[in-house]
Amino acid sequence: MVLEVRNLFDQYEQPENRLSYALAVALAEDHRLRRSFLRRFVNSARDMPAKIDVAEQRLPGESDTKEEEADRRGLPDICLYSDDSWAVAIECKVEARLSAAQLVRHRRTLERRGFDHVAVLAVTGKKTTVRIPRTIMLHKWTDFYDWACAERSKSKWATKFAEYIETVERKLEEDKYLTDAKLTHFSGIPFSSDRPYTYLEAKRVLRLAMDELRTRRVLERAVDADLRADSRPAITGKRGLGVWDFIRLRVARRASVFTEYPHMTLSISSERFYPHVTIPNGIRGPLRQNLLDLKWEGFPLA
Repeated sequence: MVLEVRNLFDQYEQPENRLSYALAVALAEDHRLRRSFLRRFVNSARDMPAKIDVAEQRLPGESDTKEEEADRRGLPDICLYSDDSWAVAIECKVEARLSAAQLVRHRRTLERRGFDHVAVLAVTGKKTTVRIPRTIMLHKWTDFYDWACAERSKSKWATKFAEYIETVERKLEEDKYLTDAKLTHFSGIPFSSDRPYTYLEAKRVLRLAMDELRTRRVLERAVDADLRADSRPAITGKRGLGVWDFIRLRVARRASVFTEYPHMTLSISSERFYPHVTIPNGIRGPLRQNLLDLKWEGFPLA
């Protein structure tokens, strides 16, 4: 019998609220982690008070509110605050657009409640085109993920938070919710005897690895790679034991199908992670003949 248990952090419907709840719990449960977060992301943290409370989906001093009510009222996703007029409001987005007016309203709301030292922090999953006031601190979920990964050896709650971000990203990709947004970075291949291969995790890691490769301009210089060209429209392989994606060469820009030219492929399977050059059976005649003329001795093997 397999018992499926709801994740500790799955308390809301909206992805932004799930992530903000996970962050709020981690910060509330670990005093040292909370201070590490403030030192890393909040400029005014140098003057942080000794005792800091955490309010999630509500304002300081209020009782718990329902998700729909919090969204309707436009409350900050998280408030860190103290009794001596110090507060930080955190607004969390993934794909949704940031609103400068909402961020300014968070500050004014806390100031009206008697907080003299207010900081506002916004986090999003993608690059924003909204003009944000200079007084607002702006970060991405990938920044929070990197911070949590760096804190893993010191805090079990940092580990739980980092792993939950990975879980949410897998689910959102499967639901086709993510378009431009990213929550994590490529940080290696996670599979081991303690963490077996799964299709969704492999798909997430492959996407991040390909995003990282497309930033490496050395591939353009070394092999004339076309880092801006489209690759696979969808990563499939749910029933198999591996996933793969590819990068085209510039010479293949006019090709009707990518199998007319060699391309660079990255594969993740249940047994290995490997980059390789794929020479399709359907490559054009002159290319095929050039390869045959090289013979075995002509290939530059390491």
